[in-house]
Amino acid sequence: MGTFDRVFCLDVLEHFQELGPVLGKLRGLLKSGGSLIISEPTESWLYRLGRLAVKGTLSAQEGPAAGPHYHDAAGVHRGLLGSGFRRQAVTRLPIRFRPLELFHVSRYGL
Repeated sequence: MGTFDRVFCLDVLEHFQELGPVLGKLRGLLKSGGSLIISEPTESWLYRLGRLAVKGTLSAQEGPAAGPHYHDAAGVHRGLLGSGFRRQAVTRLPIRFRPLELFHVSRYGL
Protein backbone atom coordinates (compact mmCIF):
# COMPACT_ATOMS: atom_id res chain seq x y z
CA MET A 1 0.00 0.00 0.00
CA GLY A 2 1.21 3.49 -0.83
CA THR A 3 2.34 6.40 1.27
CA PHE A 4 0.78 9.48 -0.35
CA ASP A 5 -2.74 10.91 -0.59
CA ARG A 6 -1.81 12.88 -3.72
CA VAL A 7 0.95 12.57 -6.31
CA PHE A 8 1.52 15.33 -8.88
CA CYS A 9 3.04 14.72 -12.33
CA LEU A 10 2.92 18.04 -14.13
CA ASP A 11 4.13 17.97 -17.74
CA VAL A 12 6.12 14.78 -17.08
CA LEU A 13 4.45 11.62 -18.39
CA GLU A 14 4.59 12.54 -22.08
CA HIS A 15 8.39 12.31 -21.90
CA PHE A 16 8.47 8.56 -21.13
CA GLN A 17 8.47 6.20 -24.11
CA GLU A 18 7.20 3.32 -21.96
CA LEU A 19 4.44 4.45 -19.61
CA GLY A 20 3.70 1.05 -18.03
CA PRO A 21 6.63 0.88 -15.58
CA VAL A 22 6.21 4.53 -14.57
CA LEU A 23 2.49 4.16 -13.98
CA GLY A 24 3.12 1.02 -11.93
CA LYS A 25 5.48 3.00 -9.67
CA LEU A 26 2.89 5.78 -9.32
CA ARG A 27 0.22 3.24 -8.33
CA GLY A 28 2.55 2.01 -5.61
CA LEU A 29 2.98 5.52 -4.20
CA LEU A 30 -0.73 6.19 -3.69
CA LYS A 31 -2.68 5.32 -0.57
CA SER A 32 -6.06 3.69 -1.02
CA GLY A 33 -8.38 6.48 -2.15
CA GLY A 34 -5.42 8.63 -3.22
CA SER A 35 -5.31 10.79 -6.34
CA LEU A 36 -2.84 11.26 -9.17
CA ILE A 37 -2.91 14.81 -10.57
CA ILE A 38 -1.41 15.23 -14.03
CA SER A 39 -1.07 17.88 -16.70
CA GLU A 40 -0.36 16.93 -20.29
CA PRO A 41 -0.05 18.76 -23.61
CA THR A 42 -2.85 18.22 -26.10
CA GLU A 43 -0.66 18.46 -29.22
CA SER A 44 -3.47 20.54 -30.77
CA TRP A 45 -2.64 22.69 -33.78
CA LEU A 46 -2.33 25.70 -31.46
CA TYR A 47 0.09 23.79 -29.20
CA ARG A 48 2.19 22.77 -32.22
CA LEU A 49 2.19 26.36 -33.47
CA GLY A 50 3.58 27.42 -30.09
CA ARG A 51 6.26 24.72 -30.40
CA LEU A 52 7.20 26.09 -33.81
CA ALA A 53 7.54 29.60 -32.35
CA VAL A 54 9.62 28.45 -29.36
CA LYS A 55 11.62 25.50 -30.74
CA GLY A 56 11.62 26.25 -34.46
CA THR A 57 10.04 22.87 -35.30
CA LEU A 58 6.62 21.23 -35.33
CA SER A 59 8.19 17.91 -34.32
CA ALA A 60 7.36 16.56 -30.86
CA GLN A 61 10.65 14.62 -30.81
CA GLU A 62 13.17 17.15 -32.12
CA GLY A 63 14.53 20.59 -31.35
CA PRO A 64 15.71 22.37 -28.21
CA ALA A 65 13.77 22.64 -24.95
CA ALA A 66 12.43 20.18 -22.39
CA GLY A 67 12.83 17.00 -24.41
CA PRO A 68 10.87 14.78 -26.76
CA HIS A 69 7.17 14.09 -26.34
CA TYR A 70 6.20 10.47 -26.94
CA HIS A 71 2.53 10.86 -25.93
CA ASP A 72 -0.17 13.49 -26.10
CA ALA A 73 -2.88 13.91 -23.45
CA ALA A 74 -5.08 11.25 -25.08
CA GLY A 75 -2.21 8.73 -25.18
CA VAL A 76 -1.37 9.27 -21.52
CA HIS A 77 -5.07 8.89 -20.66
CA ARG A 78 -5.21 5.54 -22.48
CA GLY A 79 -2.08 4.40 -20.64
CA LEU A 80 -3.55 5.36 -17.28
CA LEU A 81 -6.80 3.51 -18.01
CA GLY A 82 -4.80 0.46 -19.05
CA SER A 83 -2.92 0.60 -15.74
CA GLY A 84 -6.09 0.57 -13.66
CA PHE A 85 -6.53 4.31 -13.05
CA ARG A 86 -9.93 6.01 -13.44
CA ARG A 87 -10.24 9.64 -14.48
CA GLN A 88 -12.26 11.50 -11.88
CA ALA A 89 -12.03 15.02 -13.33
CA VAL A 90 -10.47 16.91 -16.23
CA THR A 91 -9.97 20.62 -16.92
CA ARG A 92 -9.08 21.72 -20.43
CA LEU A 93 -6.90 24.83 -20.64
CA PRO A 94 -7.07 27.64 -21.59
CA ILE A 95 -10.69 26.97 -22.69
CA ARG A 96 -12.83 23.95 -23.47
CA PHE A 97 -12.73 24.19 -27.25
CA ARG A 98 -10.64 21.45 -28.85
CA PRO A 99 -8.70 23.57 -31.40
CA LEU A 100 -7.61 25.99 -28.64
CA GLU A 101 -6.91 23.48 -25.86
CA LEU A 102 -3.23 23.49 -24.90
CA PHE A 103 -3.21 21.32 -21.77
CA HIS A 104 -5.41 18.90 -19.88
CA VAL A 105 -5.18 18.85 -16.08
CA SER A 106 -6.72 15.64 -14.76
CA ARG A 107 -7.30 13.84 -11.48
CA TYR A 108 -7.13 10.04 -11.49
CA GLY A 109 -7.88 7.51 -8.79
CA LEU A 110 -7.48 3.75 -8.54
